[in-house]
Amino acid sequence: MRPAGPHDARDSSRSTWTRRNGQVVLLGTQCPQCGNLAFPGRDFCDRCLTEMSNNSVEIRPTGVVYSCSSVHVAPAGFKVPYQIGYVDLSSGVRVLAQLQGGASKARLAPGDAVTADAGQIRTEPDGTKVESYVFRVMKDESQ
Repeated sequence: MRPAGPHDARDSSRSTWTRRNGQVVLLGTQCPQCGNLAFPGRDFCDRCLTEMSNNSVEIRPTGVVYSCSSVHVAPAGFKVPYQIGYVDLSSGVRVLAQLQGGASKARLAPGDAVTADAGQIRTEPDGTKVESYVFRVMKDESQ
């Protein structure tokens, strides 16, 4: 399985996520002037236009589903149906990503607590599985 490439085609050297100790770590940028967080990372702050390309930060990968939808018609390589949605991360950043249910819940819904994980998002024509960050329902720690 190979990881999906960066989302920002202008800068192919900037990665949006990595794995550390089995956990997904989201990589963004933070403005040194106003403190605004961005994911994926950006060269300039969208609030104050200060350069922030050198201010990489880890963004906490937990949040709540803001909205979601099922995709039934997709490009080649994507297994349908699949779910996408906006997730409001606990850091205040909103991100669009694939949502993948788990054993306790097949489909996610607005208000569900989620965390980033690595998951297969598509398959290349040669059969190579491509993985990226996805969001899954948070495990209930009381169980």
